[in-house]
Amino acid sequence: MKHKAKILIVDDEKNIRDYLDLILSMEGYKCSQASSGEEALDILEKEEFELLITDIRMPGISGTELIKEATKIRPHIASIVISAVEQVETAVESLKSGAYDYITKPIIDQERLMLTVERALERRNLKLENLRYQRYLEDMVQQRTKYIRDLFFRAITSLVQAIEERDEYTKDHSKRVAEISCIIGEEMGLNEEQIVQLDLAGQLHDIGKIGIPADEILRKEGPLSQEEYEIVKTHPVRSYRILRPLFEFKGSLDEITMSENGRAKEETLDIILHHHERFDGKGYPDGLKGDEIPLGARILAVADSYEAMTSKRPYRFPLSHEEAIEEIKRNAGTQFDPKIVEIFLKLCDKGYIHRSS
Repeated sequence: MKHKAKILIVDDEKNIRDYLDLILSMEGYKCSQASSGEEALDILEKEEFELLITDIRMPGISGTELIKEATKIRPHIASIVISAVEQVETAVESLKSGAYDYITKPIIDQERLMLTVERALERRNLKLENLRYQRYLEDMVQQRTKYIRDLFFRAITSLVQAIEERDEYTKDHSKRVAEISCIIGEEMGLNEEQIVQLDLAGQLHDIGKIGIPADEILRKEGPLSQEEYEIVKTHPVRSYRILRPLFEFKGSLDEITMSENGRAKEETLDIILHHHERFDGKGYPDGLKGDEIPLGARILAVADSYEAMTSKRPYRFPLSHEEAIEEIKRNAGTQFDPKIVEIFLKLCDKGYIHRSS
């Protein structure tokens, strides 16, 4: 005889248990019995069942309480309650506890019994199928998210590299700035979303330099004129304007920036726009001061300055790691947020941030 499902029958009256066991076994179900709710829970701890059929009124744990406790042990178990005619209201209440249906005593209508059992099991199987499908969709979304994230970052990396290839002195600058920013952010205890923002902003912060003449300004040997410096100062706004249409697009970037309402994308853009603000309010483009400057931009400012100072430029040789540290110390509280400088210096002491001259 084909096995259909495992059913646990719970009733303090043995004759009812035996009667249900006989009928259900004849239909191919594998049945076990328990004379109380406590015994049923012990059995459920050791063995899995597809269906629980329980009396409502029993000494100790009631049928309604049993259903609640049983679903904690076996979340996917289906349940049916048995009630006397005068307990119908209680039986209906048990439906709110998760029971599929109820059967009244005495159990005479075997056809209705079998139909109730079959439908309860069908609903359980449908729920499981829906759960499996939901998990499948979640796996597909995760795979798609990873693919889109990887594709986006490869495209961004290629774009940044194309820009930096115009200037041999700034090659890999954005990558290193992003790495240092994330190290500082992690030390500060920022959450995953904030670290993603820092990483993305670090990689994209100089993308606006694509609109600045390379030979005349970016690779100029010697000091910039005031007019040339003013052009260079436009690159945060240029970066913001270039990236804003991409960040306004609702879709793949929501997954990359972990944004549900667009706020995370706006914060990433703000970091890029304000990474040249100064703590004393004398920076650009908006002259923001202190905590008015986004936290990510204050972190990026330290990382960007350190990386720039320790890199070779057409107009000067790189500073040593120690010299760059002293310069950042000297500008704590004026150019840089002193709290971030303190964390930066601690990371340098530990060897997490270092660059050979």
